[in-house]
Amino acid sequence: MNKSIFFLLGLFFFFESTFAQRGIFLQWEPEFSYTKDISDRWSSNLKLALRQNFAEPGKEGMVKDYQIDYAQLQGFVTYSLWTRTKLSMGYGFRLEDLLEASIGNEHRIMEQVGLVTHVDGKRLAHRIRAEQRFRENGLINRWRYRISYDAPLNGLRLDPGEKYLIFSNELLFSFNAAEQEGEDRLYVGLGWYFNDMRKLETGIQYRLGAIGSDNLENVIWLTSVYYLNH
Repeated sequence: MNKSIFFLLGLFFFFESTFAQRGIFLQWEPEFSYTKDISDRWSSNLKLALRQNFAEPGKEGMVKDYQIDYAQLQGFVTYSLWTRTKLSMGYGFRLEDLLEASIGNEHRIMEQVGLVTHVDGKRLAHRIRAEQRFRENGLINRWRYRISYDAPLNGLRLDPGEKYLIFSNELLFSFNAAEQEGEDRLYVGLGWYFNDMRKLETGIQYRLGAIGSDNLENVIWLTSVYYLNH
């Protein structure tokens, strides 16, 4: 397990040193996620997030001041097709650049398939998502694939009151009639599993964005998510 942590941290520093053409964006996004079971097969989920930008590279190496990138609300309805497979539909609304004179917005429709397997107390999850992002400058389509792995830190199975580690990597491809670009997101996090209703997770993510363009973006993104299930 320790070798896995050092390997992922090594990847963070490798990408940062190799692709840092525009400097590093430093961001923090606290999030609240609430899930409620509707029936044996149906459930709903509501997410609230606020992304803050503490450092953003500007022209000639200058760094912009603190800003709030966006406040976001997302809602999902999920159907359990089989024990380990779930289908979801979602809608999201985002207000952007809240500290700027002109505030932007985005509407987002999402379709998602999730598959989860468990091996010796370890959890391996796949997520495939399609998004249609309706922004002021037009429609952007995005495809996403994420694989994640989490494991308990104490014992073979995750019990209430214990901690767990989670690793993930996500590939994204955005496109419309005028442009297209890719993105890669590496993540390592630490979680506290209080019980079946509550858990807290915090982690660090490295994002390599604008792949396929002349100006690659490097982002270090801190996350904090509180999960409440009912």
